[in-house]
Amino acid sequence: GESYRVNPGKLQDSFANVCADEDFSQVANAGNCSGFLVGDDLLVTAGHCIASQEACDNAKWAFNYQNDVISASDNVLDAKDVYSCKTIINQELNSFSKNDFALIQLDRKVEGREPLKVRTQGKVELGTELVVIGHPSGLPTIIADGAWVRSNDHDFFFKANTDTFGGNSGSAVFNAETGVVEGILVRGEKDYEYDAAAGCNRPKLCENDVCRGEDI
Repeated sequence: GESYRVNPGKLQDSFANVCADEDFSQVANAGNCSGFLVGDDLLVTAGHCIASQEACDNAKWAFNYQNDVISASDNVLDAKDVYSCKTIINQELNSFSKNDFALIQLDRKVEGREPLKVRTQGKVELGTELVVIGHPSGLPTIIADGAWVRSNDHDFFFKANTDTFGGNSGSAVFNAETGVVEGILVRGEKDYEYDAAAGCNRPKLCENDVCRGEDI
């Protein structure tokens, strides 16, 4: 019956200082990064999320970090859904190439969940529709669809108009049609803009084909 308590701080009260009338402002945001399963005990995230063995040792990876689950249980997750980072198998955070990934081994096999299928050759085509699953600004799982590939002329990343924030780093970005993971969300546009009249932050709004886009 061991369990873990999720820090009950809310998006409004955190570093994000999100305006109270914005969506999700009253939701817990205990997460730091996102990740996804690619083997029985293998998880992929962004390289800047797990940059050292020390970061690995201090990390916990939770499944079922969903708003309905933690709100129904008073911000508690079952221990069976929480894993530790055992070791870094491969990791890169390269400021020149912009390559940014980590493959880590968890402390035990993950029960009851299928590893995701990841693209291993070729490249995703321009305009391909995308879906992201992850933890924007540390929130419980959010699925963001309706995005597409904007450009893909770099060796290590492509750009898209995904609705993603800090905390989405390490998120799986899926091909909306095939369900295959096309990449890892790693960088993007500034998340929030200060609303001086209200004294708080609001999500930055971008047209689909402007701003810097998000790197995957």
